[in-house]
Amino acid sequence: MMVGATKVDYLRNSRHEAKRARTLLATACGRHVPVHAVVVFVGAKDFTVRNGGPKDVTVLPNVKALRRWLRRRGRVLSPEQVVDVHAAARRPNTWRS
Repeated sequence: MMVGATKVDYLRNSRHEAKRARTLLATACGRHVPVHAVVVFVGAKDFTVRNGGPKDVTVLPNVKALRRWLRRRGRVLSPEQVVDVHAAARRPNTWRS
């Protein structure tokens, strides 16, 4: 991925963080927690995705596109599961590995 003329590690980093979040949340919740890597640009003046973009990371031009993407995904977790994941995510111990 390039930002201007500079190569950046956003894709690699987002893959790593998604995997880490998936593993730590699953441990904290005692069940699989679906996590998807997303890179969202904020304030970008120009944005191009070549060749359809990566298959495993969603790349979006702005926050408005993120809102649309989230709405289109529909419900992934039940309301009860959302409460459990939210509680686990708020616990500092969840993120200590």
